[in-house]
Amino acid sequence: MNRADIFRRDKAGEIIKLDDPEYPELFKVIKKAIYTTSKLNNLITNDAQEINAIFSELIGQKVDETFFLIPPFYSDFGENIQIGKNVFVNHACTFMDRGA
Repeated sequence: MNRADIFRRDKAGEIIKLDDPEYPELFKVIKKAIYTTSKLNNLITNDAQEINAIFSELIGQKVDETFFLIPPFYSDFGENIQIGKNVFVNHACTFMDRGA
């Protein structure tokens, strides 16, 4: 198995057990999501550019400048989220982006 295999299996909806030998790779992304959403939700400012920069960090790609999010925001993974143009995400929204 290669590193990408657990991500393919997870995205396909396979149940990934905690004792899976590749689980630590998946858990690194989960910990990144926990850290990044915490950073987003504890902002003192409501600057849209800063919010978008942190959200872009969460999903691993830059969001369009028309994206608008009102924290708090929650996600279990983050890297499977894709955002288009003119997207509004209201406060206290949760995206569950693991599995099929």
